Amino acid sequence: MRQAVHRALKSIELKVYKALIGVAKANRIEIREVNAEKGYLIGWSPEFKCEVSVTFSTSNGVQVWYRRKGDCRNCGMREECKRILMRGVEERGLSVKADQVP
Repeated sequence: MRQAVHRALKSIELKVYKALIGVAKANRIEIREVNAEKGYLIGWSPEFKCEVSVTFSTSNGVQVWYRRKGDCRNCGMREECKRILMRGVEERGLSVKADQVP
C-alpha cells in the first residue's frame, strides 16, 4: 500500500513538473529553478527582462507571474489577481496579509 501511494505521488509530481516546464517553454522563459513538489518554477523572461514565477496549485491551476514594476491599482484584473495569490498562499500554508499583495 505504501509503495502504491509513493508511486502515485511521484506520478503526480512528474505531471506537475511537465506542466511547469511546458508553460515556461510556451512563454519563452529561461528556467532557473523548478520545484515540482512545491509547485513552482522560477525563470527569466528575456522578452520583458524580468524574473518570472510559474506556479501550480490545485485551487488555481497554472499561473504565470511576471515580476515587473507596474501600476496594479489601475488594472481591471487587480482583485482577481489578489484572490488568486491569496488562494495560493493559503493552500501552501503561508502567512501573508491581503494588504501585502499589490
